[in-house]
Amino acid sequence: MISHGSERVAGYPGFRCWCTALIPYAPQPRWLSLMNTGDGRALLSYGGVVLHGRLVWWLKNVIDRRFMGRFQQLEHVGPRNP
Repeated sequence: MISHGSERVAGYPGFRCWCTALIPYAPQPRWLSLMNTGDGRALLSYGGVVLHGRLVWWLKNVIDRRFMGRFQQLEHVGPRNP
């Protein structure tokens, strides 16, 4: 039964899933949401708290720049043309 269902999901016969048992998903009760409003301000939503202003934009900018900075540092792998 499981292999028949996994064949349909994969899209071709003979597909075998080597997965372990699935873990039930439990979403977070609260999450931070930051949206730029395009006028130098941003909207923050966390739980039942909603804020809008320049300070929220500054916070969003700091978080975004730190996140993108993690992907800007390239690892040196050697010369391009040996």
